[in-house]
Amino acid sequence: EKSEAPTVGNARPWKLLISSSTNVAVDRVLLGLLGLGFEKFVRVGSVRKIAKPILPYSLHAGSENENEQLKELHALMKEDLTPVEKVYVRKSIEQHKLGTNKTLLKQVRVVGATCAACPFPCMNELKFPVVVLDECSQITEPASLLPIARFECEKLILVGDPKQLPPTVQGSDAAHENGLEQTLFDRLCLMGHKPVLLRTQYRCHPAISAIANDLFYEGNLINGVSETERSPLLEWLPTLCFYNVKGLEQIERDNSFHNVAEAAFTLKLIQSLIASGISGSLIGVITLYKSQMYKLCHLLSAVDFDHPHLKAVQVSTVDAFQGAEKEIIILSCVRTRQVGFIDSEKRMNV
Repeated sequence: EKSEAPTVGNARPWKLLISSSTNVAVDRVLLGLLGLGFEKFVRVGSVRKIAKPILPYSLHAGSENENEQLKELHALMKEDLTPVEKVYVRKSIEQHKLGTNKTLLKQVRVVGATCAACPFPCMNELKFPVVVLDECSQITEPASLLPIARFECEKLILVGDPKQLPPTVQGSDAAHENGLEQTLFDRLCLMGHKPVLLRTQYRCHPAISAIANDLFYEGNLINGVSETERSPLLEWLPTLCFYNVKGLEQIERDNSFHNVAEAAFTLKLIQSLIASGISGSLIGVITLYKSQMYKLCHLLSAVDFDHPHLKAVQVSTVDAFQGAEKEIIILSCVRTRQVGFIDSEKRMNV
């Protein structure tokens, strides 16, 4: 099959697939490309799972029926979106009516899709000599084989951190005992392939990265950002601070924990940040337990949830947040009687 992509010299034309187990991970890479001014890509996936800024570049493959896809976009438009999000959805509807992205799918060099989206019919005739698996330490080995085998991969790039959380495997103990938690990254390392350590970190303030560097990376990391470049967003908010909340853990029927006092304090902290001029989209609340996540979401929805900044605050568990980034992170530890999940090195590293 002859590609329509241009060639340089004697170099063969190529297409690159960016894939991962989660929509968040795929979108994060594409958002990074957008930030660099690169727009020549198509994102394949379900409309409700794609980040809003990526929607105009997406091919909604959740349904083979085009009318159903358009209905889904119009339904999304009626939901409680911010003004900026509505702009993205409108542009996506326009692109969908024109069929622009469907045509572009065969022409662009870069395509983004989760491993689960790789079998979609719109991908049938595509080949990707280069496949990048991001957050591969969270992808089960069978899932990672989908983009590799389906698209005749010749060059494989695995990007991940084995010191962070492994894949979430639901099911019987047999799944764990038979190695379903092992990733392709793990297997290749065991076979003798030496991973390349990306030593320079650009995310955190040096005071924060120093903790992870000492505890998990044996002092091998260096900072690509200075303290000045990560100066405090607010004068009253230190770069790193701990609040002691006098609350009590409670256990739910599903054996998940929540802490009412801690949730109430977290809500007040969020309100203080927003009142001080911080956009809600910059705030991420991470908790170690699903029950606490539901408690926090309930509190947020009960307090003037029409406020656009409150709606933009992301609340999730550690496992769900892995791979995402926020300017301000609030960690709700929940437990008061025992250490609990804080004892998990990989979870705390995230």
